[in-house]
Amino acid sequence: MLQFSIYFNLLLSYASGLVPFRYNFHKRRFDSCKPFVPVATVLLLLFAGVQYKLGRLPERMKIPKVGMQDIIHMAENLVLNGNCVLIAVQQLLFLKIYRQLLTDLLANVRTLERRGTVRLPEQVQLLIQLVLLPCATYTLHVSVYIALVEWAEINIVHAVLFMVSLIPNMAHVNNFYALLFVKRLTLGEINDNLTNMWTICIRPGTGQQTANELFPMYRRLQIHLHEYQQCAGIVQKILSYYSLSIALYLLILLQELMSKVHIQSRRQHSIVSSTSIYI
Repeated sequence: MLQFSIYFNLLLSYASGLVPFRYNFHKRRFDSCKPFVPVATVLLLLFAGVQYKLGRLPERMKIPKVGMQDIIHMAENLVLNGNCVLIAVQQLLFLKIYRQLLTDLLANVRTLERRGTVRLPEQVQLLIQLVLLPCATYTLHVSVYIALVEWAEINIVHAVLFMVSLIPNMAHVNNFYALLFVKRLTLGEINDNLTNMWTICIRPGTGQQTANELFPMYRRLQIHLHEYQQCAGIVQKILSYYSLSIALYLLILLQELMSKVHIQSRRQHSIVSSTSIYI
């Protein structure tokens, strides 16, 4: 379940242009490949272009439109498309960093899967976050579009592509979540190892051991501290290279909430007005 969730999101990232690298199955890592970089960048910008072309609300809807509704949706499209452009620019500027982060992600996932240290509730949580939630979110957007449009004007292709640039945005956020999820588990393992070492150190008689007897413990402590420094450095990189695009995605969610509240209020107003006229 752990590997399925990670690989599903990586395939989604490949399909939306978020991984401008060639995966080497023999070495099990991402390799730099110059043709992949422009193709992935163009694909990512294509999502933004299709969103700009088809992401407008239809003229005739079941719920009457007002100016505010169009403005909110236009701002949402602007942030979605702008975030796609931002992600593309970041990938071009920091190709090596993103390749290292994704390669470490796959290596750590295989290690955790082999050790069996990830509990079932954590695997289910990751499955919901990386697989079920993106599918449900996009299905909800398509369903809302179909529900709002007059039946005579429903276009299935338009409905599917109505919020298409949401796909790379969700995949990018889920890459961020997956990287932090794996690093959290790694830091937990390091913390457990350090706790076990501390338990051994405070046992009675440990202070009477010779330097040669304590050397293996010192060596293990040095290894664990080095692993901790490496993991903390990678977490800092993750936060540095994902924070701005994640902040814009949170802004999109805020706009989504405003839009849904506005649509619901208009719907209630229409129902009340219709009831008054009938009475």
